[in-house]
Amino acid sequence: MDVTREGGKAFMTRQKILNAAETLFTSKGYDAVSVDEICESISLTKGAFYYHFKNKEEILAHLFIPRLDNHLENHYAWPEEKSAREYIVNLARATLECARIVGRSVIARSSAGMLSGQHVLLYYTDRIHSKILKEAWECSKKTIDFHSFSLLYSSVMTGILLNWAAEPPASATSWDNIISLSMGQIFADI
Repeated sequence: MDVTREGGKAFMTRQKILNAAETLFTSKGYDAVSVDEICESISLTKGAFYYHFKNKEEILAHLFIPRLDNHLENHYAWPEEKSAREYIVNLARATLECARIVGRSVIARSSAGMLSGQHVLLYYTDRIHSKILKEAWECSKKTIDFHSFSLLYSSVMTGILLNWAAEPPASATSWDNIISLSMGQIFADI
């Protein structure tokens, strides 16, 4: 069997699952949709689903990342001052802006997907997110390698997003200050 063709088939199946899940999540809400329903909507076995995805949270991670990249493409404020701190603070602010658009429940669940092994999605080199992190690292003092730099950013940002998602919607917490202080402090001397 042609490996290239098989790889294309796997990609197509993953896309069908993602498209079906997004359609169902949008029309019914995340909690109302089961894996069985996703599978049924595209005539797929549960075994095939679990071959491609561990759970529904993983699907959310795959759905959120393209939205984040699209948001960054259109709304990231490239810093005038070329410093790691400015790149990182602006990236964190733009990420939180995107989180506000998609909502707290999506962020809480997609962050759970990230924590369960999907963080590798953050490091695809063709993502704008990765390009911004690379530029930030290039401006840094390079006291740590790029992978550690990216992992540090992702760890802190995931914590911020999970706390933001858990916060009551009417809270007066200034997330801009939290981002400036936490990211600014951490990345000022790296």
